[in-house]
Amino acid sequence: PAPWQAAHGLQHAFEQGLVHRHIKPANLLVDRTGTVRVLDMGLARFLDDNKDLLTLKYDDNNVLGTADYVSPEQAMDSHEVDIRTDIYSLGATFYFLLTARPLFPEGKVAQKLIWHQTREPAPIRQFRADIPPELELIIEKMMSKEREQRHQTPADLIAALAPWGET
Repeated sequence: PAPWQAAHGLQHAFEQGLVHRHIKPANLLVDRTGTVRVLDMGLARFLDDNKDLLTLKYDDNNVLGTADYVSPEQAMDSHEVDIRTDIYSLGATFYFLLTARPLFPEGKVAQKLIWHQTREPAPIRQFRADIPPELELIIEKMMSKEREQRHQTPADLIAALAPWGET
């Protein structure tokens, strides 16, 4: 599925020392051959870049990213994120692709940013009873509030999604 291919793109970026920080459905493109491409590296930063002027300059006043897909830690500090923030956002994207709704469809931007930190979204099976329970557990793990509870790298996620990766 698209998240499996997107995870491959994130793994490649991770191996180059990058975190994307703006994973959302609009930043995934399926090309004519069916290959998923990760787009818009405009908010990406190198993990070892301590002089990231974009987030250091604007972080106190703005959240970088899109409220429907931003990880709990990115809502607090866009500079101090790692690849696990992209895994959360990819999980939120996967949720949207399966349910046709964001995690928190109601509310203002500020509320959504808080809810990513404090609320659980409606279960996927509430909208899609045909989703295998094992796949739902993977997506829930991707969207864990605590990044230590998520897949730690895109490679870990790729391995977890392998049974569905080719279909």
